Amino acid sequence: MLVDRARAETLVFRLARQERDAWVTWPARVAAIMAVELSAEMEKTTGESVSIGTGVLQRVLETHARA
Repeated sequence: MLVDRARAETLVFRLARQERDAWVTWPARVAAIMAVELSAEMEKTTGESVSIGTGVLQRVLETHARA
């Protein structure tokens, strides 16, 4: 079975772009949830009120996702 090369390249490029976009937007989608969960875990561990900023966590996640 032969596959049209141009069509295959187009489909692979589209898939790669979708995967890249998913990784790039992931930190913004999960930062708030993760910040709340981490704050709660830290509070349980230390017994003190801890607040992890969503913006700070998002920047850290973005740095690591891009790396």
